[in-house]
Amino acid sequence: MVKIGKPILKLLITYSWSFLTILALFTVTVALDPFDRGIEPEVCDVDEPLIRCDGVTANTSTNTLTFNLENNDFDTLVVDNVRAQTVNNANTTQRCTQTSNTLTSTNEITIICTDLPITTEMNEFTLSYYVYDARQGPRVGRPSQIFIRAQPGSPAYQA
Repeated sequence: MVKIGKPILKLLITYSWSFLTILALFTVTVALDPFDRGIEPEVCDVDEPLIRCDGVTANTSTNTLTFNLENNDFDTLVVDNVRAQTVNNANTTQRCTQTSNTLTSTNEITIICTDLPITTEMNEFTLSYYVYDARQGPRVGRPSQIFIRAQPGSPAYQA
């Protein structure tokens, strides 16, 4: 029994320092988290696959959120009744203005939401809107949502 334990003990004594060194380096690396940039990515997600969102800006001095909607399809869509539902998890029913209701493959709609409680940190917005195909009319429309995460002062986000 002594003959079996001796090589194991010798192995532990010889390589335990290297094992402890690797464990310490791993612990320090995890604790410092060198891959965390500390900035949450800005997001503009539209749950309607035919519509794309870009150009998001949040302004704290005017409490305004501005973004553009673009059509990813060849059909003409109508976007109507855009409203802010939540801002930083607080409920709101602020109606937004838009440059047009009609969204074709060659134009974009700019949405402007004012009087929102925008902070200097990262802000999260949930907006609702109604969308339908211009040929079929509003009777076949569907409610949809937009989720935006934006920080004031950062460059316009491109989705």
